[in-house]
Amino acid sequence: MSSPSQVPDQSSPSPQKQSDKHAIADLLKEAVGYDQGLWRTFRDLRKIPIEVLNGYMAGDKRYVSPSRLLITTLSFWVLLNGFLIDWYEIWKTIVSGILHGEAWLILSLMDHDEAKRAAFDTYFLGEFAPRMTHIFSRFAGDLFSKWYVPFTILSIVCGGYIFTRKNRSEGYTLKHVLSILSYAMGSNIIVFLAISAAFGIHMWLGCVILMVGLLFFLFGKAHLIFYAAPSQFFEKEGKRLEKKLMRFVFLVVLFLQVLLISAYSLYFIYFT
Repeated sequence: MSSPSQVPDQSSPSPQKQSDKHAIADLLKEAVGYDQGLWRTFRDLRKIPIEVLNGYMAGDKRYVSPSRLLITTLSFWVLLNGFLIDWYEIWKTIVSGILHGEAWLILSLMDHDEAKRAAFDTYFLGEFAPRMTHIFSRFAGDLFSKWYVPFTILSIVCGGYIFTRKNRSEGYTLKHVLSILSYAMGSNIIVFLAISAAFGIHMWLGCVILMVGLLFFLFGKAHLIFYAAPSQFFEKEGKRLEKKLMRFVFLVVLFLQVLLISAYSLYFIYFT
């Protein structure tokens, strides 16, 4: 007869299950760079961003690389915006509201001929508005849920390249500028996720916050609202250089959006 001390404890997990849990945990830690100083990097980017950048440029292994930080934080964006926020419905509501507002303004300026008003209602609100709502909600929904990550990467690479070419006298290499943008964009995921959450709460709240953020970027005031602004990574004249850099990034994003709008317009005109 076996003594009670020899009876296996059925409640404790088996060594195989424990090994599986450790394997999954190790995989997740490696994927996000937990063991490579991800949280240390986030902490120091808030307090001493320029030292983090200089440490990375000098080969300091205490911090994750700018590209690793950027990819990790963009993954959080994909998880939130790809599964929890319906950008198609948000932009459908926004575009529909804008078009109905335009219809109201046009009707208020037209003479009061009932036949003309009825014809306008039939065409604009019955045919034109639904089609435009579908096209632009599809474009804007794809922009936020599908194209945000490639747009971010392309804007960093192209914006950094143009800035470096146009400002050679400043003495910054392309690697230096790309690292600044990657650290700044990657560390500010909290702000971008907050904007997404604002859209999820109410569409107009999200629009206001987004426009305010863009204005801060364009006028070199990003340091007032962002976790680690680009200006904090420059040795001197950070605000002036940030203003130049972010304008190039904004122009690249604008150019990409024009291309995307053109492609979507051609698709809907000729293939639908």
